[in-house]
Amino acid sequence: MTFPVRRWISLGIGAAAVAAAIAIVYLALFAPIGEPHRRSARAERRRAQPGAARLRTDTRLERRSRVHVVVHAHGLMMTGDAGTSTTRDLEVMLDTALSLPITTPRGERLFGLRPGLGEVVESRAFSGTKTELLPADDAQRLTVSIASTSDPLRVPVPVRYLGVNEIADADAVLPPHLLAPEGGFVAIDPANQRLSTCETSAACMSGTGFTRISEDAACPKSPGLIVVAARIEGSAARLLLDTGGASWISRSYFDAHALSTRATAFQDGKLMGAGASVTDGRVAQGRFLFAFGRDASATRTAERLWVIAAPGGPVTDCGLDGSIGLDVLGDCELVLGDGTPPSAFARCRATDTEDPSRRYSGSRLN
Repeated sequence: MTFPVRRWISLGIGAAAVAAAIAIVYLALFAPIGEPHRRSARAERRRAQPGAARLRTDTRLERRSRVHVVVHAHGLMMTGDAGTSTTRDLEVMLDTALSLPITTPRGERLFGLRPGLGEVVESRAFSGTKTELLPADDAQRLTVSIASTSDPLRVPVPVRYLGVNEIADADAVLPPHLLAPEGGFVAIDPANQRLSTCETSAACMSGTGFTRISEDAACPKSPGLIVVAARIEGSAARLLLDTGGASWISRSYFDAHALSTRATAFQDGKLMGAGASVTDGRVAQGRFLFAFGRDASATRTAERLWVIAAPGGPVTDCGLDGSIGLDVLGDCELVLGDGTPPSAFARCRATDTEDPSRRYSGSRLN
């Protein structure tokens, strides 16, 4: 798989895959080359965004798999100097580990997009494989929004690059915080199938119980990533927030903190990335307690974790220990702020599988 993303993508990790003799999971970790692309996407959105804005807008969110969520959106493509417009409804997958919006081949067909002659983005897979992503034709200017194309308060997100892989029956993939007004917030609630965009954090955080889970400082080499401060069975960890991929831990961290003592079984698997690159991984089954944020008040228990022998790319550059996705955080409400770096807050529901005696208090395990 190839995406202009600094992250891992996992497809088809189901119970049957883990039980199989060999589990095949599609993962990719990419690093687009060049900060100007991220700045350009923001600048274009700022110019296109109207001055007025709503306090909050809600729309339906659909969970397509354990690791993928999709929102229904509206696309507007302006063509040529005359500005001929084409409008289409489309499905957008939300991916916090993406650095810039892209289409999928399905979306490319939907809007009749053509490759252009602009600057190519080079993407780097976790295995080291490199893939080039082409820009769309300059004469075709596509923007997407969760608001109707006729809504004067819509927040348009420019989509300039053409992805090469189909995923989750989506037409486009983008970082969810870009759907918010400039400097605003997006609330993702997979359990209640709801997405909200807000002018302020207070408008997105109804009630109490939210805690900040992201670090304050950006990774210098990858400032668009959301780095989560966590504890896994009491040991500090820095994780990539990835709403488009499976949760995984590096093998060095797994071994150094004796997490194998929490595992009841292991299953070998093949991690397939860009250009049919393959690397080995293992699925650890058991009960692994995660706690997030400075006060460790948001907790979750993972019953399955991928263990990756040698991750690379921005995850290594930023000194991260793994990633955390919706396969673990699916019962949590996430509020993401549009900044550099983007911020993240969480409120996790209590579940029957959590053991109250193993909850964290501050940085200690009770």
